[in-house]
Amino acid sequence: DMKIVRPLFLAALCLFFVLPAAAAGPTVAFSPSPLESPAGQTVPLAIRIADVQGLYGFEMQLKFDPAVVEVVDADPNAVGVQLLPGDFLALDMLVRNQADNSAGTAEFVLTQINPSEAKSGTGVLLTIYLRGKAAGQGSAVEIVKAQFATRDGEAIDVALGDGVVRVAAAATPAKSPT
Repeated sequence: DMKIVRPLFLAALCLFFVLPAAAAGPTVAFSPSPLESPAGQTVPLAIRIADVQGLYGFEMQLKFDPAVVEVVDADPNAVGVQLLPGDFLALDMLVRNQADNSAGTAEFVLTQINPSEAKSGTGVLLTIYLRGKAAGQGSAVEIVKAQFATRDGEAIDVALGDGVVRVAAAATPAKSPT
């Protein structure tokens, strides 16, 4: 029996290493990561989706260290602190868009509605404007919950990445020579 099993195992092992891997599927990543932010300055952190098929809506909850960074309001005309919707999906129905700088959380829920078509490909889902608070510190920006769905409400599996923000010392104005 072992005389037959061993060659079959070796042949299968060879096929495993020779055949190309299946497509990885959709991913979500922060851009740029790590993000460098001078203390006191506001910098954009985009959340991008890549290689998705038939996306119609999504929900995302984020967590960050509120002692290190804070979310800057992207829409001063709306109550609360908002994130900036991306341009990948149509902004048909924005269900939830708010950040809580004392808790270090943010939530964003968006769905398209008829007649909008489902989107495939790569693009920006949303952008967070962050201001560094603690020079020399860093904070992860973690996706603690995420759901992506097709037009029919079927779940789309997406591999999630986390972002990192590093706060540099505040830029100091150059002294003029006397």
